Amino acid sequence: NSGGTLILEGRRKELQRRLVTAGQCEWSSGNIRFSNGTFVNAVGGEMDVTLSGNLEWNGGENRFINEGVIRKVGEGQLEANASVGFDNRGEIDVQLGSLVLSGGGTSSGEYLLNEGVSLSYTGGDTVLTETSGLRGAGSVSFTGGNTQIGGAYEMGGLTSISGGRVGFNGDRSIGEIVLSGGTLEGSGVMEIRDRFSWTGGTLRGSGETRMNSGGTLILEGRRKELQR
Repeated sequence: NSGGTLILEGRRKELQRRLVTAGQCEWSSGNIRFSNGTFVNAVGGEMDVTLSGNLEWNGGENRFINEGVIRKVGEGQLEANASVGFDNRGEIDVQLGSLVLSGGGTSSGEYLLNEGVSLSYTGGDTVLTETSGLRGAGSVSFTGGNTQIGGAYEMGGLTSISGGRVGFNGDRSIGEIVLSGGTLEGSGVMEIRDRFSWTGGTLRGSGETRMNSGGTLILEGRRKELQR
């Protein structure tokens, strides 16, 4: 409940049911293996993650749902493996290290990325709704899957696309982006303020990619496909 504390430490744990925490949660060691399991950090819940670890898949349909606040305060990588869906309806504050999302999911909440940290989308179908937000000085990479962004995208670090499909639906202003593979699509105007390095992959969709007067477009590498 809201006054309790959940301690996650030691070796790997197996989750085969629904676990809901609405109080304090401290995750310091030991992966969580999902087998038809659902983990919910509910409204009012505050979770501090200090380990480098994984949300593992071990069969069935699985979900990690955040409705409260998660702070990643430890170095290293936290990954939600393929087939573990990751839904964010609250706030995720990545202060150190990296967060890797491989199983898709839906976000109507906020991701906050400090300078020097990264968020990676590597697989699955991901939808970031109109109320969602990706903000901060960190970097975001897309290496696989299908990610559709309908909310705010205010990243000060590098945006890189090397695989999968990435859709920016609505007008966006981005500082620096690298497209080396995969597909960049969307329905709005993408204004690139500083630098666009296009070394491979495809630009498509009903929208427009626009370099502003102070920006630089770099065309190098292999063949590119222009469909917009």
